[in-house]
Amino acid sequence: MAPTKSRAAWLREWITRVGGNSIYTTDGKVIFCEACQQKVFFDNKSLFLINQQQAPSGQFFQLNQHNSTEKHQANVERRNKKQIREKQQFLTKDRTNIPDKFTFDLCNAMISANIPFQKIFGNTRDDDS
Repeated sequence: MAPTKSRAAWLREWITRVGGNSIYTTDGKVIFCEACQQKVFFDNKSLFLINQQQAPSGQFFQLNQHNSTEKHQANVERRNKKQIREKQQFLTKDRTNIPDKFTFDLCNAMISANIPFQKIFGNTRDDDS
């Protein structure tokens, strides 16, 4: 007798067939749509076919129907835009390494006036003796 797939394996297979690995998750009993934040159920006929090892992706009617609804598609689009926005936050330049204009001009003025930095920072140790 050939090994039979578990219900969880069939659910994972359906998720990969529709290309929803990032949208749908399963715990082996129920498929959860991350975009819509709801459980997606399927009918008893599909459960029977899963147990009989004859469940093509067309038999998951309720799952395919949910996948094609306007609400689901709008939620997927909104989720993708949110992920892009979150990723783009880190694309801005970090200005901590760039000194501001005042600091740059002050350093140039001190160097051109031949003023040592030790006097500015309050170093009281006398290095001349």
